[in-house]
Amino acid sequence: MAMGIYIIFYKPTFWLNFKEYVKICSEINQIYEAQYKGKPIAAHASFGIDGKAYVYWFENHGLTTTIYS
Repeated sequence: MAMGIYIIFYKPTFWLNFKEYVKICSEINQIYEAQYKGKPIAAHASFGIDGKAYVYWFENHGLTTTIYS
């Protein structure tokens, strides 16, 4: 039996503003095939609707994903 170190991914979740959610989902979907396909967890860097830079972490379940910030 192989033994190894397992790292549990955990980020606190919260609801994004609907406008921001749609913006980020659209950006992710546009580059999904090249950037995120096959990755169970991914990070997307973008500017939020407030003009500040953020990294949006998400569990990858295919196009139109669940996003955490």
